[in-house]
Amino acid sequence: MILTRCIHCTRCVRFLREIAGDYSLGMLGRGQLSEIGLYSRNILINELSSNIIDFCPVGALTNKNFALNYRSWDSHYIDSIDIMDTFLTSIRIYNDNLKIKRILSNYNNNFDVYWINDKSRYFFDSLKIQRLTFPLILKKVNLLNTKTDSNNFFIASSWKNISNYLKDFININLNLNL
Repeated sequence: MILTRCIHCTRCVRFLREIAGDYSLGMLGRGQLSEIGLYSRNILINELSSNIIDFCPVGALTNKNFALNYRSWDSHYIDSIDIMDTFLTSIRIYNDNLKIKRILSNYNNNFDVYWINDKSRYFFDSLKIQRLTFPLILKKVNLLNTKTDSNNFFIASSWKNISNYLKDFININLNLNL
């Protein structure tokens, strides 16, 4: 939050209270010393909290991953639907021909909704980091002491071995349940 840009319109506070049911953000102080902030020292944890970025009219609330990294007029967008949500809400996917840069909500006439949840907005970050290229099997050295993970290690495997292992695991569990 860039407090020098904030004009105290309280759109973010009203959205979190009325739509998300979260009362942790509010106007602090009085007069010239007033500012919008959290009532407690905790972070804002809500599945709709990133939508306040869209409601800010002056850009005081910005997306940390997107801000100052590239220009929005250099990107192209594609209208799509959100597959991470059961409502299949309308979204816009912004890209620069190589990578997805951001995902914003798009107004949906069918549901009269203009917001998406945080999972939908930031799921593309997982495409850049920690990509699974081959399966790993966790080998535990000491089965009794599960609190210390220092002795445990991963072993690389093939997709065929994993599918056979899962097939056997499912068959064993199905036989135990019958």
